[in-house]
Amino acid sequence: MAALTVRLSDEKHARLKALAKARGTPLNALIDEMTTLMLAEFDAETRFQVRAMRGRQTPVEEGLHLLAKARGEKVLDEPAANYELKQSRKSNRKTE
Repeated sequence: MAALTVRLSDEKHARLKALAKARGTPLNALIDEMTTLMLAEFDAETRFQVRAMRGRQTPVEEGLHLLAKARGEKVLDEPAANYELKQSRKSNRKTE
């Protein structure tokens, strides 16, 4: 296990200590949990980007749309490629 020195403002340090106390967890465990969540988000983002670049299962626009949703960004509407994909699936179901 590695030791890491992090420089934070006194205000951030105090707020993190208060958050850890409110959650009933040591500050070190809180930092470990935060880094785990950030790394998981980074891994998911990387997977979406790779998937979008491949273009196998979903069009690039749909992959980027899903990535934006995963990040919690406000998404106004579905990408055109997703709409077209849904329309083609509907027409395929009607012909079957």
